[in-house]
Amino acid sequence: MHHYTENHVFCENENIAVVFHPAHNEEIHIHDFVELVYIAGGRGHQYIDGKKYSVMRGDMLFINLNHTHAFTTDKGMEYYNIYLKPGFISSELINADNAMQMLTLTAFEDFRETVGEESPVVRFSGGEMAEVESCLFAMLREYEHKENGTGTVLQSYLMILLTYVFRKMAAFGGVQPGDTRNKIGDLIQYIEENCTQKLSLTELSEQCFYNPSYFCRMFKAYSGMTITEFIHENRIKRACGLLLHSHKSVEEISLGVGYTNKTLFYKKFREKTGMSPAEYRKKVNIEYEI
Repeated sequence: MHHYTENHVFCENENIAVVFHPAHNEEIHIHDFVELVYIAGGRGHQYIDGKKYSVMRGDMLFINLNHTHAFTTDKGMEYYNIYLKPGFISSELINADNAMQMLTLTAFEDFRETVGEESPVVRFSGGEMAEVESCLFAMLREYEHKENGTGTVLQSYLMILLTYVFRKMAAFGGVQPGDTRNKIGDLIQYIEENCTQKLSLTELSEQCFYNPSYFCRMFKAYSGMTITEFIHENRIKRACGLLLHSHKSVEEISLGVGYTNKTLFYKKFREKTGMSPAEYRKKVNIEYEI
């Protein structure tokens, strides 16, 4: 399986790339950037994470990073690809006003289940399709010519295009931006499972396409604590378990749960438990034996 990286697609200092493809098949692959696919003509089949979807002119698909993807063409299928760097989405495209909409777009499986269709697509027809295709053609022309200010123009066209997508999704009525709870919940689980690793705010916020400051506000509203507080709490919980169920030294446990600074570990441990690690081990072992 081929793995496409940003270097395969983006030129230096680019955040958006636009390509038009005539009919050809694409073998299964994966990429570390976000992809929008618009079917401009013909028919074909898209395969996303092993699931097969029939597509035709007017269909737009959102393919997140690190999802397997392939397609076969039928009856001369042509399509546009818009490639987006994940960091660009979180830092440039998303603000407090549109983050909920963008999050809904990224959760296309939830969208498919809500709408009750068999494909993770937004489908345009009639005048809507003409507007979308006009926007895409303008983006392609701008990208190929690469004049001064091309990046700004492409970003503006992209916001117009995504607005068409949001309108179409909202027209179904049942699609609500309530995926926030699920997304933050998934991230909480991720932090719990990986709290011993070095976790950056940028990495976590990009996973759900929030800018970092907005992500921090949403996380605290959902969990009742800051991200840093949550990471420390889970590290200390792990340390408590190791103090009870292992014979490792306090220093080994400190490093094992993610603390390279022993002083910080002792400080956070006392804040959470009211005692030192050695005192905790002695106390809980006595209680456990009783």
